[in-house]
Amino acid sequence: MRLPGFALPRPIQSAQKEFDEEFARTLEAMATRLEGKPAGGRDDFDMSLQHLEQIAEAYAATQPSAMLAAGLGSCLARNRRISAVTCALLQEI
Repeated sequence: MRLPGFALPRPIQSAQKEFDEEFARTLEAMATRLEGKPAGGRDDFDMSLQHLEQIAEAYAATQPSAMLAAGLGSCLARNRRISAVTCALLQEI
C-alpha cells in the first residue's frame, strides 16, 4: 500500500508488515503441501490478521478522521478477503 498519497499510519505499519510476512509463509506452506510434503498450520496467519485488526481498531478509537483519510477501512477489507480466500484454499489442499 505504498501508493502515492496513501500511507498507513505508523502504528499500523508494523502490524501490516507482520500480516504480509505471515501471508507469504502461508503461501509457501501451501506450495509445500502441493508438493506432497507436510506443512505447518495457519494459526500465525490468523493471529496476524487479528492483531492487525486490533491495532487498527485501537488507532481508529483515537484518530477516527486519520483512519478514514488513510483509507484504512478498505485496506482491512482487502486483508479480510485475502484471509478468507487463503483459508478456503488451505481447506482444499
